[in-house]
This record gives sequence, C-alpha cells and structure tokens, in this order.
Amino acid sequence: MESFIVIRVWSASRNSLNIVSAHKLVVGRSSQALPRTAMRSLATNLLCLAAVAAALTTVRAGCSSSDWWDSFDNGGVSKCDVSSAFINGFYRSDQHSDDHLHNLEEASCCPMTSPWSHLSFLVVHVDWYKILDSNNRWGYCPEGYFVNGFYRTGTSKDWLHHIEEGRCVKPADAPKVYNGCYNHDIGTCFDSKGWCKCNNDYFVTGVYRGDCDELHCMEYLRCCRPATSKETLDELFKVKTFVMEITLRNMALLAHYMGYGWCAGCRSQWVGDDFVRSENAWKADQSMRCDGYKNNQRLGLAFDDWSFKTKNIYYGQAVMEDLQPESVDQGVIVNNDANPVIKTVSRQEISVRTVTHKKTSSWQHSHELGVEVSYTPPDATGGVGGSVSYTFGYETGTTKEDSTGQQQTRTFTVSSTKEIAPFSSISFQLVMSKTRNTLPYTAQILVGFSTEFQGFMRWGGGGNDPDTNYHEDYRGSDDRPTFNYRFGSSTVPFYTALNRESTEAQSPWLWHDLKNNHQSVQGLINYLVDENKYILALTGQFEDVISKQVELTWGPVTKRSVSEEAADDSGYKTITTVTQAGPDDPPAPNPDPPIVDVAVNNQTSSHADSVMEMASGGV
Repeated sequence: MESFIVIRVWSASRNSLNIVSAHKLVVGRSSQALPRTAMRSLATNLLCLAAVAAALTTVRAGCSSSDWWDSFDNGGVSKCDVSSAFINGFYRSDQHSDDHLHNLEEASCCPMTSPWSHLSFLVVHVDWYKILDSNNRWGYCPEGYFVNGFYRTGTSKDWLHHIEEGRCVKPADAPKVYNGCYNHDIGTCFDSKGWCKCNNDYFVTGVYRGDCDELHCMEYLRCCRPATSKETLDELFKVKTFVMEITLRNMALLAHYMGYGWCAGCRSQWVGDDFVRSENAWKADQSMRCDGYKNNQRLGLAFDDWSFKTKNIYYGQAVMEDLQPESVDQGVIVNNDANPVIKTVSRQEISVRTVTHKKTSSWQHSHELGVEVSYTPPDATGGVGGSVSYTFGYETGTTKEDSTGQQQTRTFTVSSTKEIAPFSSISFQLVMSKTRNTLPYTAQILVGFSTEFQGFMRWGGGGNDPDTNYHEDYRGSDDRPTFNYRFGSSTVPFYTALNRESTEAQSPWLWHDLKNNHQSVQGLINYLVDENKYILALTGQFEDVISKQVELTWGPVTKRSVSEEAADDSGYKTITTVTQAGPDDPPAPNPDPPIVDVAVNNQTSSHADSVMEMASGGV
C-alpha cells in the first residue's frame, strides 16, 4: 500500500481561509524504507511549498492585501481598501518582454499604529506628474504622510511615468515628522514576481524611479516609521493646526450631508480629501483634474474667533519647606548711667504674603493665551478653592496682592523686657521664620473657535431626494445658490453652537430630515461637539511664601559706632515686611504636576472607512 502526504496551502482573507493549492506527495509503501530518489523529491517539494507558503503569508499581522489586479491595469486611483491605511510593500507579477505598469498587482496595507486614532485622518494627492517622467527621481509624500495609493493614467501597456500622483494619508492628530526613515533597496526584489516590503513597523512614504521606465525600475522605497507621540502644543499656530486637522474630515462630511457641493479636492472623488490650508481656512484643492458643473466652487471651511479659557485646574501634591530665618528689625540700647535700667522692646510685625507663579509648560508666547490661573492659600480658607485667591496670566511672575487687590498679611506682636547693667549696651533683633509651599497644577484650557461653511447648495436630484440640500429655503432648488453659514461666534464656540442648533432643530437647516436620511450625521455631530477634543493642558506651579513666627532675641553689641553712644531703640514700633525667599534659600522644588486623563469621544456612528462619500456637485 502506498503512503502519501497531502499538504494544503491556505490564504487568509479578512473573513475566511481559502485553500490556494493542495499537493499530494507519495512517499512510498508503508512496509518499505523510502527510496533515495523519493527522499529528494519529497525534500524538493517541501522546499517549494515552504516558499509558496512564505510568499502567501508575507502580509504582516494586522495588515491586509489590497487587490489591484484590475484597478491598476488602467487609469484611475488604486488605493488600500481601508482609506486610512499605510502601505508597507507591493506585490508584482512576472516580468514579460516589456515590464508594464499593470504588473503591479497588490499593496500590503496596514492600519494606523498606536497611539493614532484611525477615525480621523487627512488625505492629500501629491503631484508627481513631472517627477517620475525622468530617471533617477524620487516621488515623496509630504512630511508626516504615508502612501495609501497611486493615481495613474494610460492603459495596461503603459509605463512607470504614468504614476502621476501619490495618495498620501496622515493621522489627523499626528505631527508632521517621522520617527526614523531609510531607503529600502528593492532593485533586485522587484525584478521578479513576489512581495517587496519595508522592514517591520516601517511604511512607504515615497518611491524612486531608477534608470528606465519599466516597472522593475522602481528601485527604492522610502520607508519611515510614524511619530510615537503627539506634538507639544506650545504656540497659537500649533493649536490652530491641531484643531483644524482633527475636524477637517468630519466637518467636510457634515457639510456634504447638509447639501454643500464639491466637498473634496478635484483630484479625489471622496469627501474630505485633498484640502489646502490658507492661514485659518481650508479650501478643497482645485489645482488639477477639475470637471463637473460649478467645479471651481468647492467647499471652504473658514475658522475664526479663536479664544482660550480655563476649564479646570487640578492641583498636585504640595511641598512644604522651611526657609532661612530673616532679621526684619534690630537695634541697640545703651545705658550710660551708673545704675542698672529696665528697658522694654515691643514690636508689631506685619508680614505680607507673596505668591509666585511659574509656568512649567513650554508655551512660547503667553500673551497669545489670555487665560488666568488661580491659587488659593490653604490657610486662608482651609483648602484650595476658597474665596481668597491669587490670579495670574500664564506667565512667570510674583505678586503681593490677591485677586481683589488686597494684601494677605499675618500680624505678630512681641514684647521683651531686659535689665541693662550700668555703663553697658545690649543689642536685639527681630527674627522672622518663613515657610514656602510649592503647589504644582495642571490646567485644562478649552480652545474656542467658530467655523464658516462656504460653498453652494447642491440640487442633488431636487424635491425630497436624499442627495439634495437640507436648507429650508433651497431644498430641491436647481438654482444652486451660494450660501455661507457660520457655526459659532466670538461668544459661542463652534461645538456649542452646533450642538444647540442640531439638538433644537434650529433653522435654517432641516435637521430632522437630515438625520433621518443620513444615519451617519448624528455620529459626526457627536464627534465634533465633544469639548474634550479641544482641551489644551498647561502645567505650572505656585510658590507661596508666608511668615510662620517672629521672635525677639537679645545679644551683645559686637561693635558700637559713635552714633550708638546714646542709642535707645526700645519702645513700641510697627514693622511691615514683604515675605519672600532670600538669597541664601535653595531654589524652589519642581514637583510633578498631576496627570489628567481626558475622555475623548473619537467614535462616530460608523467606522470612518464606511463613511466614504463621493464628492458631488449635485448635477
């Protein structure tokens, strides 16, 4: 009886496992030793199968293969199935006499890595029209972006220079930097059938055309890792950039559902793609490949009314320390009489509390913020948060006055009597003990802004067609009027206005009809009105110096001047002292500010990639 082994090679798709091939290997009869030739045959077959299996499993865990076998044979966009994914390599088929572009068959596409949200991303189409027309040239994505697909022209028999654009994506809240890059040589790999990919955790940000126009002359991939942390928001421009980027796609989708026309750049067919920033506004790009009715009137999003206010302050663990005692008064009493005398020194010492604010965040221009942070001394009210407080702008400074313009003081009265021998003198000094309380904090600063949707109202089939606009006066109209509408103002921020208007169904928008016809709208609104998305964290500390007690001490006169021959500083006197750290005191400590976690709603009613709408002028 013959013995045999059946080996099946499986291909994993997103939802299933499929048998790619099955191999039946005869290994001989069960009662006989395996012949040498059979051993060689078995070894050869196993090696071949191992190679096949390796090729079929080269798509990294978490990544998936996007099928371009048909789409890349002709002009148009070929991209990852997931619109926010990063490409980390390509699969090509066999070379023939002419190595045409259609031999690029698949892309290995990987989801955005932690900590970046996959629900908010930016897409730009980068012009490579002239770049890949010449040998030995790179086509790059903008800094911080990764290749998600290509736009090509021509037919299946065309060449490398027909890759005209790179479709590049970036997590909306990621900085425009990479965490390391290198040039990956695929010169040999791309000469034959198979996968050519970046190293683990690296993704394609550019491609290099070598010294010919055939597919195998794609000689290098530029491979980069995403940044691992968010950019420090330490100036107004960065805050504006952050807010504008995390809201762009969802605002564009909302505008599209409301009925605005052409909510994407000319080079992309998907809403939210390919916008260009000009100062405080986004404008859908119209630099190339524009067609369709009113194609030159595309969606704009204009941001204004920027503001900052302190939403919450969280205090950390205070550090209390004693400072060096300070002499706040001194004097000499001289007895030039032949008899002893009794002298009394009485002092009322009024010490004024000083509070210093020190910023510990790296915010560069404090005047841009216009926010206030406050500190309440624990001993004034029994705890932080009472009625007596010291208020500062977000800059380093010291004050003696609280938020009402008053000074907070402590008053000490001391009196001491001393007998002074005949023809002698004695000195005294008033010594104040001080404490410093250093209290760190984290302040949540809420960023306010307004946004104007700029564009024209789609016709969209007119009447009650779901694709028409949802303006109460223009619904179904084929006039396609220009209508700019601002959510928010200098006193009401965008997210408050949108939440209020959509919840209360305020005119001019037909909110009930809009939400009923487009189930994704409420999720988009929920995303955009979440205040926690727009919170900036600033850290700092308060250094509170106050007197603890005052003592009067006596001592000998070490050196007496002529002016002291008849000195008598006894009696009653009031002294006022500003209490602060002295030159011999150590610098204030820098305790860690509290870590405050902010729960952010990154969820829409649908996964981001299922909310991929085709941009339309509504014709």
